[in-house]
Amino acid sequence: MDYSNLSGNRTIIADVLCFRTVDRVPRTCIRRNTRRFSKIRYCGALKNNRGPFRKCLLKKRATGQNLYSTCMYDACANQRSTKLVKKLACDILQTFADQCGDKLLQRNWRNRTGCRCPGELEWTTCGRKCTRTCRQPTISCSFKCVARCQCPRSSPYQQGNSCFNKSMCQELQLWPSRV
Repeated sequence: MDYSNLSGNRTIIADVLCFRTVDRVPRTCIRRNTRRFSKIRYCGALKNNRGPFRKCLLKKRATGQNLYSTCMYDACANQRSTKLVKKLACDILQTFADQCGDKLLQRNWRNRTGCRCPGELEWTTCGRKCTRTCRQPTISCSFKCVARCQCPRSSPYQQGNSCFNKSMCQELQLWPSRV
């Protein structure tokens, strides 16, 4: 995972994303944005008793509250970039989903919060660390269980946000002749 765009209150230790809790939203946060970021499609899913994390909140309310504060802080600190705010919020929601450990939740919370994968990519909690493409179908990488968006097994080769099988790659003349 690339952490170069992350800011706010995160610390990277040996490729592990750590969160520090914060007690309030920065004063620079525009009131309109505070309301928007506290909705379920951003940080609000961590507090909403009717949201996708409702069962988990019964057991881990304090964790949800701490991550909500972190999420709001990061959202406000980066309020000029909606795309970055969404990525930061989705990263924090994923952290909470991982702590909940509920397999059904792992599949459903992304649709409810708008943290979907782009194009034809699908979310997996245990995927490859590298991306196979039509031009590099046999890329060698050690299989590490990485939570990420990736192509489904039926069409494993990724080009942008689209997924292809071998025959489609060959049809598009993207398949290397030596493979």
